[in-house]
Amino acid sequence: PDFRSANGIYSMVESMELELDDPQCLFDLEYFKEDPGPFYQFARNLFTEGTEPSPTHRFLVELEKRRKLLRVYTQNIDGLELKAGLSRSKLIECHGSLHSSRCLSCRFSAQTADSLEAIRGGRVAHCPRCRTGVMKPAVTFFGEAISGAVKRGLERDRAKADLLLIMGTSLQVRPMSNVVAYLPTHVPQVLLNLSRVAPPRDLSLGFDVTLLGPCDELTALVNGRLGWGHPAAAATSPE
Repeated sequence: PDFRSANGIYSMVESMELELDDPQCLFDLEYFKEDPGPFYQFARNLFTEGTEPSPTHRFLVELEKRRKLLRVYTQNIDGLELKAGLSRSKLIECHGSLHSSRCLSCRFSAQTADSLEAIRGGRVAHCPRCRTGVMKPAVTFFGEAISGAVKRGLERDRAKADLLLIMGTSLQVRPMSNVVAYLPTHVPQVLLNLSRVAPPRDLSLGFDVTLLGPCDELTALVNGRLGWGHPAAAATSPE
């Protein structure tokens, strides 16, 4: 799910009655520092066993296999692109990843999987080295700057892109919503989305093509029109 749709993460947060002033507090850095409990109560939903990549993830892998993919800039934090088989070099995780964590006190870094017992129990994960500090997943919270890798990647890829696919987004979060204006105007922009969204009017007049519906169905449609069939699930993730 995305964050802001009717079935998105913020809706899930509200249904859990975590006593937050606003669902966005869950990803607010200062709120987390003051009380990480609500985040970790929610986080157990993000680490359920058996979560697998979707057909949309496999569509991205198919693009790479056919040498049609320059880069994936994802706002997702679950790492399912890599699990689907996408090469690490093709992926930029704009808002970080849940799969590593750092202690807010001593700055010790570890794999989040090391704290799974606490997380799946809805408990705050503490640092295995200093024992008192709270482990924060390497996810970009409100109040934190996005990774410099995003800016460097966009600067590198801007002149090489010949098509922009925008998929599964509310297009409300800057700076990533600005990408539609960052690319040269001759680069076609195609939206595949559950609902109609529009770039801020000061950035763009709209998309060249809009396809509405579940992304898995839309990517299957595109696969069919291209004669690619249905991409197979990856047996293993790349190193």
